[in-house]
Amino acid sequence: SLVGSEMCIRDRDRKIFDREVLRLELSLNSVKECNEIYVFTHYPPMPVSLKENEFVQMMKKYPVTKCIYGHLHAAAHRNAVEGTINGIEYKLVSGDYLGFNPIKLHD
Repeated sequence: SLVGSEMCIRDRDRKIFDREVLRLELSLNSVKECNEIYVFTHYPPMPVSLKENEFVQMMKKYPVTKCIYGHLHAAAHRNAVEGTINGIEYKLVSGDYLGFNPIKLHD
């Protein structure tokens, strides 16, 4: 995946990656006073190594409470990053990962 990959971002993908980080910042900047901020993204926000990237830095800056993401299917489930890391709760919600059973994201 573009964001979750352990590999360096290729030059041709850097433009797309940077655009997505900018979009995230614009979205987060538009949030007015909230007790909780959730980010929903298609791609995993960080690599399995848990190495912080621009997405994670942006979420920490605002500060985001939960990050819900998809994109990982079948054998790629092994790359899921879940749980609370540095104050942000991460949850993979790909349909096949969840056995196509809805989950509750908020009480």
